[in-house]
Amino acid sequence: MGDLITLRKSNFIANYGAGSIFDFRSDKASISAIVLLFDNWQYSRRIVEPRLANFLNVTDFREPPSLKDKEEILSSEPIRVKQFPRWLQCPKCRRIKDLDDWAEKSYGSHDKYCQNCSKEGSKSKRFYCVPIRFLAACDGGHIDDFPWNRFVRHKAGCKESDLRLIDLGAGIDKVFVRCETCKSQRSLKDAFNRSGFINPPIACSCKSPWIEADSFRNDKRCDRPFRAFQRGSSSLYFPNTKSAISIPPWSSVKSDYIGQHLPTLLATPENVLPVMVQSLSETDTGFKNMIKNGMSLEDITNHIISIRNLDVNEEEMTSDEYLVLKNSCREDMADIEFIADKKLIPEDFKSFINGISKIKRLREVRALVSFSRINSSESPSLRQNVVTNKGDWLPAIENYGEGIFVDFSSDFLNKWESKKDVLNRIEDATRLFKNAFLRDGGELSEIRNKMTPRYFLLHTISHLLIRSLSSTCGYSLSSIREKIYSNNSQENKSVQQAGILLYTSSSDADGTLGGLAGMAETKKFSELIKSALHDGQWCSGDPLCMNRVTDISLTGSLASCHSCSLLPETSCEVFNRFLDRGLLYGTEDNKEIAFFGELFN
Repeated sequence: MGDLITLRKSNFIANYGAGSIFDFRSDKASISAIVLLFDNWQYSRRIVEPRLANFLNVTDFREPPSLKDKEEILSSEPIRVKQFPRWLQCPKCRRIKDLDDWAEKSYGSHDKYCQNCSKEGSKSKRFYCVPIRFLAACDGGHIDDFPWNRFVRHKAGCKESDLRLIDLGAGIDKVFVRCETCKSQRSLKDAFNRSGFINPPIACSCKSPWIEADSFRNDKRCDRPFRAFQRGSSSLYFPNTKSAISIPPWSSVKSDYIGQHLPTLLATPENVLPVMVQSLSETDTGFKNMIKNGMSLEDITNHIISIRNLDVNEEEMTSDEYLVLKNSCREDMADIEFIADKKLIPEDFKSFINGISKIKRLREVRALVSFSRINSSESPSLRQNVVTNKGDWLPAIENYGEGIFVDFSSDFLNKWESKKDVLNRIEDATRLFKNAFLRDGGELSEIRNKMTPRYFLLHTISHLLIRSLSSTCGYSLSSIREKIYSNNSQENKSVQQAGILLYTSSSDADGTLGGLAGMAETKKFSELIKSALHDGQWCSGDPLCMNRVTDISLTGSLASCHSCSLLPETSCEVFNRFLDRGLLYGTEDNKEIAFFGELFN
């Protein structure tokens, strides 16, 4: 694409990663484009987060390339896109054709117009083509133009040269594709089947247009159902992101300075490492600053060795974060990336809560690992990579923010979640979801630890608190994130987790203004949680909401809806799954399952 548009860096991790589609305007025309692989990010600024890098088995992370102005385009390559879908439609005559079959404003231009409808010799009277609003995809990640000619079923001898897309009313059943040559016509309702195209069956084309070669095809034939979608459907792109909160000692300035040379340092033999550190201390500004601040060459060398020897899994990462958040870190002992302070527990909640921490500052690194289509699949076989050499680096952003950490009483939770009625309720909720999840290609290992009474409870409380915080602090719902710590290991009681981290994390708009962290003060937190629990007790959708009228197989949720507990998906760590207000307050039929029974019954 020749034109340059600007987006926030975070958008390329959350919404517009490689393989996603977005719309914009280019001069006179509307353009739809697909984002290409992020391979050109390898020369962007390096982001250091040793724990997350070790877990994801990469060397480091790269930030989206930025352009301060258009003159920098030669020295800093922007994120690349390609026009997609290729089929366009004239808004006047409704004809649909491939990109190359329309007239263009100038040679090589992506602004296409209809010659039949445009007034000859008048630029102001041109009818510019618009991206067609239908395409086809499979849940294996492939995506392609809608197979118009195959779908319409031309009569014998038709040259397939003159198609129109006609809207005769509201609804997909009133949208028809018609061949003006052979007069074949068909409603698009026949394409929107869960099982894919029928009469005739159309197999997946295996196209991956976000990979630069236009004709790229997978080596093996794809047997996933090929289905029709509207171009703007949210089902066409589900980013798979992983994040980590930077905690001491990995959050120190020392890690950042070292990280800029990390690939070289990790490849250096250990017996040569002291010599390399000595050399950098004489030539590199970052290493000079570490020495100036009182760090010895031995300290720096040992820190590099500790990064090299890291071997963490997701559970260990979560456990380390939980312990640091739980124990807090006083400002006089902390580095600049993590500052936390413990606060007193409100008197009314001492039975339920063990501790509250005011997180004055934290750093989050969020990496885009892959993406999936149609379903937020947890199966590696259905995910598509966003860079070619995934083992070297991954795209990521680093955000700074503030937050509140609430540590609930494990003893109280253990007693509550051992109740037979509580266990039965969750088992009923997760049975149908598990079956649907496995049928769609998911792997239970990814979500098994989330299908527990503890996670349901903490997750629901988290959502109620976020909704209350948004109205109290002025932060938008989408700018507050959650992280649930819910490991309830029966083998090792010392690693049991029961915490909620609510935080703002943004590289630009909402940052560390203090409004969110300030709500951790004892009096304010007491008012906050009382307000959140009071608002969640009643829903405008009750009694339907409390009696779970939603499809459990889709979300695994029970008493939950948009009126009471659902959040923007950017805020929720599991796409609004596993929620149940009934566990907080009890139901009309069973008050014994209520966690806050002594407060509300």
